[in-house]
Amino acid sequence: TGIDDVIAVATSAIRDASNRDEFLERAALDVQVLTTEEEAFYGYLAAVNSTTLSDGVALDLGGGSMQLTRVRGRHAEQMCSWPLGAVRMTERFLARERVKPKHLKALRAHIAASLEDAPWLDDGGHLAGIGGTVRNLGAAAEMAEGLPSFGVQGFPLRKEVLDALVETLAERTPAERAKVPGIKPERADLILAGAVVVQSVMEAGGFDCLEVTEAGLREGVFFASLL
Repeated sequence: TGIDDVIAVATSAIRDASNRDEFLERAALDVQVLTTEEEAFYGYLAAVNSTTLSDGVALDLGGGSMQLTRVRGRHAEQMCSWPLGAVRMTERFLARERVKPKHLKALRAHIAASLEDAPWLDDGGHLAGIGGTVRNLGAAAEMAEGLPSFGVQGFPLRKEVLDALVETLAERTPAERAKVPGIKPERADLILAGAVVVQSVMEAGGFDCLEVTEAGLREGVFFASLL
């Protein structure tokens, strides 16, 4: 009660599903299936309105896809989306108890080839990221650095800390990753692939730090619809 307007949106999980139409027919609400461009735009809005990002790149990593937006003067200039989400990359490359170097090498090569579509990625500036994977990596990095945890809003996720975290996660099974301080048990099977995607973006763009925000796609929809 007291809610006058509900906006329901769906991202790549529904966008790419084989039973998409059946799901939409049975959904209790009218669901807007976002295009990749719309998803990138809402992620950009969330990032630019909740971080210090003015010039640089907004990263939005979900389960099925990843969006990158080149930002100048807080305005979006270039947007790209790839099927590089944490779930999708885990299923394709890392769905096993023990991950070997060859599996990580294949994943990194796939990401690097995809990012060739964004030659503007290394144009400099600031990197800010949204999404559950980014937030969870921020929490784990915060604990790894021995910092008090008051949430991850605005937390600077340093590349060298992320690199060490990736090494730690790669040495462990999914069950063992759940015991790494800061890693949520429900993300233990997916967090390594997501971490490698973020790591690869930072390497390709020459970023030594990523600003984490607790805002997400829903905040982007809010900013676009109600402000």
